Amino acid sequence: MEFIGGCYSDIGNYREVNQDAIFVKTFSVDGSSLAIGAIFDGVGGMYKSERASDKALSGIQVFFDHVCGLLSQGMNDFDVLLSHLEDAMDDVNYDVHEMNQTQGERSGTTASVLLCLNDKYGILNVGDSRVYIFENDSLRQLTTDDTADKEIDGVIKHFLVNCVGKGEDLKFSTVKGKIEPGTFFYFSSDGFYHRTVREDVIEFVKGFETGTEDPDKICEDAVHEVMRRGEMDNVSVGMIYCKEE
Repeated sequence: MEFIGGCYSDIGNYREVNQDAIFVKTFSVDGSSLAIGAIFDGVGGMYKSERASDKALSGIQVFFDHVCGLLSQGMNDFDVLLSHLEDAMDDVNYDVHEMNQTQGERSGTTASVLLCLNDKYGILNVGDSRVYIFENDSLRQLTTDDTADKEIDGVIKHFLVNCVGKGEDLKFSTVKGKIEPGTFFYFSSDGFYHRTVREDVIEFVKGFETGTEDPDKICEDAVHEVMRRGEMDNVSVGMIYCKEE
């Protein structure tokens, strides 16, 4: 399997700070192919949550380098590498929590992290960022939002009930599956998926299949279209296309 990835993040039209952080990297060695994508969306109701999303991004960058080293040494057991991701995310959560305790702050971030290795994928998720899969002409949300509904002044609103940094220990939900050639993943903050429809995703896939555009440019154009549609939040998206070698 060959993985092709791209990503883009924008502060948007109205916010003063971009609290999103996004990451996509691919790596191949000795017959093993790896892709890691992650989206972290700082919780807007907390103080300076861009620090939490930035710290989470740094943690996943370290994890990527670590996994590349393991693959280069011949370690390509998917379940073992997924357990390393779980450890890495536990470390990220602990670091954000400790930062809050040390600095007297209350910041947090969502986290959706996608690990693709050869023909398997695994996702760790907390919060309301999302990972979607497009396969066999069908679009599905793979992650489950950590939200609760509450009625305020006759309007149902969604509230985040879990995030990185909320406590010293944190449970991430896990999703695992098999990858077929032609599978397409996208992961994003809520600023992106709120205004994206299936027809948009079909166009993204076409761009990756034909190779006529740079993957980062596809993501950039998609973000700018969402902003044009009136989104008021930060907007970020990452995409991974799985191509048969």
